[in-house]
Amino acid sequence: MSVSLHQLEKALSALQTANKIWHRSAQGSDDELTQTARSGTIQNFEVAYEQSWKLLKRWMQHYLGVQDSEVTQRRQLFRIAAKHGLIDDVEQWWRFHEARNKTSHVCEEQVAKDVALVASSFIVPCGVLVAMLKARSDLPDPLPDTSAAK
Repeated sequence: MSVSLHQLEKALSALQTANKIWHRSAQGSDDELTQTARSGTIQNFEVAYEQSWKLLKRWMQHYLGVQDSEVTQRRQLFRIAAKHGLIDDVEQWWRFHEARNKTSHVCEEQVAKDVALVASSFIVPCGVLVAMLKARSDLPDPLPDTSAAK
């Protein structure tokens, strides 16, 4: 059994597209288009972020044998991921987590602007995560633990 990266790749692609449209629209004078594109960036960030940490958790459990109890807290998940070279900066990923938690409050203009900027900055680290997981997904599936059967 392998861990599929397809959903995360799809979510990241949607985020990249929305972000590109948002930045293009911000150069014009159509505020409605800019706000709609920014909302699309925020929504696609939500999806991509959720996909990324959930996939990261499944991947580490499958390939590294990390136990569910070791990653019940998100910050711990990021620490373990950094320890294994899957992400570079735990604090950066924590900021992504905090921004994701604010996405339900984007009706406030300043919060929406702040979250959208964080969403833009998520694209590169998420792409790096995908590349790292792809590069290391050729690891053999772990052998089943037979110690419990004895």
